[in-house]
Amino acid sequence: MSWHNDTCPSFGLEIPGDPDTEPRYIRVFVDYLDKAKSEHPDDPRFLAVADTEQLASDDWQDVTAWLKAQIACLQPESSESTAHHPAH
Repeated sequence: MSWHNDTCPSFGLEIPGDPDTEPRYIRVFVDYLDKAKSEHPDDPRFLAVADTEQLASDDWQDVTAWLKAQIACLQPESSESTAHHPAH
């Protein structure tokens, strides 16, 4: 998902929307572990973005917990209701 002009690599996930909505995206930027190599050495190493929400952290465990919560929030409601109420 990275672009040539990004300051660090990024990885993303597309979460399909309902038939009437656009897909939603989550993207995680991962900067150098060595701050001396970073273009933004004062910023945290990880930046996770989901819609208008974001988390910046140096702790990968914080990022993964945040991502799991965001993915749960972004899942289409119809797939949840189908999982709990199968068709007859």
